Amino acid sequence: MMDLVQKTGTDASPALAEASLHIYYAWRVLRRIPTKNMANQIDWERIRTLSGLALRSRRGGQDSYNKYLQALALSHLGRWTDAE
Repeated sequence: MMDLVQKTGTDASPALAEASLHIYYAWRVLRRIPTKNMANQIDWERIRTLSGLALRSRRGGQDSYNKYLQALALSHLGRWTDAE
């Protein structure tokens, strides 16, 4: 979804980023299904980017869940001091 918007050269809205963030987190992190012969890596950089965009909106910037996901992604990326 975000890739399609970016291919058009348009900036994604914070609302779209927030929706993408919640969908990705629900499907790739919470629903983590062990796979034997496949890489099953979580893209923490994607979560950091999407949460950063979502936090720029008036509503999303006040949402503690978005702040939590931002801090979680930063901690997984080894940026502990940025993960307030």
